[in-house]
Amino acid sequence: MLSDLWDRLLISPKGGEWGASPWTIVGSFLTCTLMLAVLDISGCALPRKPLKRADRIEWNVRLVSSIHAVVLVLGAYLTWQETRHLSDYSSIFGIAWAPDFFARIFIGYLVYDMVVMVWYYKELQDTTAILHHFIFLMAATYVVAHSIMAYPFSWLAFTEVSTPFLNIRWHFAVLGWKDGPGYLYNGLALLFTFIVSRVILYGLGLLDLFRLRHLWLQPSIPLGYKIVVALFGLGWILNVYWGRLIVSAAVRAFSRADKKKHSVKSQ
Repeated sequence: MLSDLWDRLLISPKGGEWGASPWTIVGSFLTCTLMLAVLDISGCALPRKPLKRADRIEWNVRLVSSIHAVVLVLGAYLTWQETRHLSDYSSIFGIAWAPDFFARIFIGYLVYDMVVMVWYYKELQDTTAILHHFIFLMAATYVVAHSIMAYPFSWLAFTEVSTPFLNIRWHFAVLGWKDGPGYLYNGLALLFTFIVSRVILYGLGLLDLFRLRHLWLQPSIPLGYKIVVALFGLGWILNVYWGRLIVSAAVRAFSRADKKKHSVKSQ
């Protein structure tokens, strides 16, 4: 029974694709864990400025996050290339290599990051991110188990394009570089990539799924498929909430830059 559950959850039932293995998920989890361990033990990526324990932990966690984000954006592009010409039915119910493989990498990372956030909860205290990860872990696991949502994975994975800029903003803030031009320009890049990928394109992706509702709302389609779409919608709501925070931060950054500019002119 346990073996059957393992196969059902982690190995594509439509099978045969390279990388369609539970070891892809395990490998992703172990790779992320190893990277964090090396960064923590060696301290090779830490700045010269002394950091508090919580900031040291989060510094390295965010570095691993940025590396994973780059990998997933590559996966988004490969998924788009592979699935963009599929029929409506195949885009949801068909099997494709790229979304299956990179979704497994994504699952491994989500498990790793949730473990880290729970383990270091006292230092990180990021309940919203844990909720976000849990939502997408449940959705991604179901998607992989049933080999569905091939094309939607392209716009879901592309949302990670904003993650490195989000992490860089945090790094700059910890280093005390909020008044520098780098912080402002990175903030612009974050604002643009976040709104475009996580609000606009994600929202358009949801509208496309709504257009295809005659396929996944059929009585014969399992309830889990509909729950996955609902979880995608909940993820978009979280993105809109975070987007408001990022817009507010961008406004504050522009305000500081403007005050600094006028201060220099008045001297």
